[in-house]
Amino acid sequence: MKRFERITYAVFGVDVITSVRPNLDEEKVYLAVREALSLWSTVTPLSFGAPRAGEEPLLRIRFESDGQPSLGELGATSGFVSSTPTGPTGGADITIDSDNLLFLDRYLESFPIAVHGGPFDLIAVIAHEIGHGLGLEHPPIDPVTGQETESGMMSPSKGTAVIRQLYPYDIREVQRRHGAIQLGGAVNANLPETGRLIDASSGVHLQTAGSGLVVSGPTEPTSRAVFDVLVPAKNSWANALRLQFTTVTQNVFVNRLDVFDGIFPLQQFAISARNSGDEGLAGKSWDLLLGFLSRPRLANDMLVRTELYFTKKDGQPQSDFGVLQLAGVTAETLPPAFEFHA
Repeated sequence: MKRFERITYAVFGVDVITSVRPNLDEEKVYLAVREALSLWSTVTPLSFGAPRAGEEPLLRIRFESDGQPSLGELGATSGFVSSTPTGPTGGADITIDSDNLLFLDRYLESFPIAVHGGPFDLIAVIAHEIGHGLGLEHPPIDPVTGQETESGMMSPSKGTAVIRQLYPYDIREVQRRHGAIQLGGAVNANLPETGRLIDASSGVHLQTAGSGLVVSGPTEPTSRAVFDVLVPAKNSWANALRLQFTTVTQNVFVNRLDVFDGIFPLQQFAISARNSGDEGLAGKSWDLLLGFLSRPRLANDMLVRTELYFTKKDGQPQSDFGVLQLAGVTAETLPPAFEFHA
């Protein structure tokens, strides 16, 4: 049997961050916490969940505000959780400074002029501190250059970019401390057969292109597209979803992704994927691994719903249309025999 360690967590101060950050609401904050936790559980045999009656949370995530942003410090963590043969031990207190400008939907939210820097990716900030709570340190510094030897989610400074994937450094270090996950296999969606547009602005089109899909639409006025694909993963234990696509033009923005067990919601992800402007005519290719916090056994096939926008924004080239190419949607599954440590 493959065993998963259960690490309990609790979130405090959601009312604090939503009161000082008008672009964030309770739903967005909890989405950010779940997505940040699932980044780490995707690559390790860790299972994050709420404490049972009488239990204390091992990870305590708290949003605080004193009216003054902490310059150069978006969060802080004291203590960490270790994996042992008898279960997890220790504990971590994580504090997120809510006075900084923080975002979830990078290209849809509005912000005041940043006096102290930002805005910063809320998911990345929380994920970074959770990494410390799991015992990870910042990447080492080269004594000659004074620069990090490699980048990672655990890099102390990531600027204002959207960073919602782990780097090789992060994966290697968290697996060194908590073990590597063993997968059962992968199940691919048949995109041409199952892809369908379910909600779209006028002028938006979905077409097949070989084994993939192409979605295009006008940018003036801003147009929106929502499309579904089906992954035949019924009766599988779902660990993660791999999404492979290319934002061909700068004015296409992949916003949210919802995953369902048939018609029953599993988890929502904030993607915020867009070109930076340096990719050239070929666009920017994305290979995202999105972990399921609950690791469900699917009673039905997996429905994957993607929302994107075609819009002129932030000095993007004034093209009249945007193009997205979807290359693959794959469910990563667990072996049939595994158990969660109580």
